[in-house]
Amino acid sequence: MMPVIPTRRRTSGDDNLIPLINIVFLLLIFFMVAGRIQQQPDASLQVPAGSAAAEAQSLSVFVSLAADGTLTYRDEVVSPAALSEQLEHTGLKSISVVADRRATAAQLDDLLEVFRQRTDLAISLILEKP
Repeated sequence: MMPVIPTRRRTSGDDNLIPLINIVFLLLIFFMVAGRIQQQPDASLQVPAGSAAAEAQSLSVFVSLAADGTLTYRDEVVSPAALSEQLEHTGLKSISVVADRRATAAQLDDLLEVFRQRTDLAISLILEKP
């Protein structure tokens, strides 16, 4: 009788890949849950292009200036005087301005006049990358 030679079990390289896939999926779920959902500016605004567009999307408070000069703050239409009054009571340190590219310089200047009174407020102008 011939002795039976034990065959070696072939190991597959895929055995070590399954834990890696599990970790990747766990990280994906973690970042989906832990990520912040931020309020975005009004989508109907046509934002002007700029070469030095800052990363101001991380700011969560927006003031929108429409083409007709309408100001929107926290999803409400406000006048410049009402905006100034609301900003006095919020204690914000930074704010983002989203101006429609069809808005005039005079309309933008009226909005910026509200911010000139607040020297402690950092203002970011949202631009579209060209």
